[in-house]
Amino acid sequence: MKIILMLLPILFSSQLIAAAEIDRIWLTHKTNDPSKIVVNWMSDEPGDSVVHFGLSDEYGETVRIDDETTLHHVEIPLKHRDTNYHYSVSTGEQRSADATFKAYPTDILRVAVVADWQGKPDLSAIVNDDVHLLLTAGDNIARLWDKCGEGEKDCIKPYAELIDAYPELFRSTPFMPVLGNHDREIRPRGSKPPA
Repeated sequence: MKIILMLLPILFSSQLIAAAEIDRIWLTHKTNDPSKIVVNWMSDEPGDSVVHFGLSDEYGETVRIDDETTLHHVEIPLKHRDTNYHYSVSTGEQRSADATFKAYPTDILRVAVVADWQGKPDLSAIVNDDVHLLLTAGDNIARLWDKCGEGEKDCIKPYAELIDAYPELFRSTPFMPVLGNHDREIRPRGSKPPA
């Protein structure tokens, strides 16, 4: 009994550490400027938005936004091309593991375009091709209404599931989506597509 009581704090503290890890992270852009990238994430608890980044896992640079939110968007400057960046995000006591992404090259830009991927296909060829940018041509998710309720336009649950399906791809490759009819489906459409 005494051993069990001594182990309880260790078990609970390891659960708290695991619960504090941020793992739903994705990269994107808000402008066409390749010298900036936006790091996005969702946290369990609201808090500030902090990105530590640099050319090694020692980082060296930080961008912080003091805003209480669970959906975070932080644009960071990229001073170098043709290299890999390391980064980590945090919100309050919640943190992510180190991740990397490629800065854009000065010579050949590798881009992948994916469409109609709501069935969560195997994207290992894209990962193996080591692309710099992932674009979509629509239908990124099956629909909004079955996860969010009819008429809910601002629900992001299906997109969170998409990010969760390909975590390494989204945290290492900037994602630029185009919305298709499935991405906008807020009500059941019946047996035929909308006009």
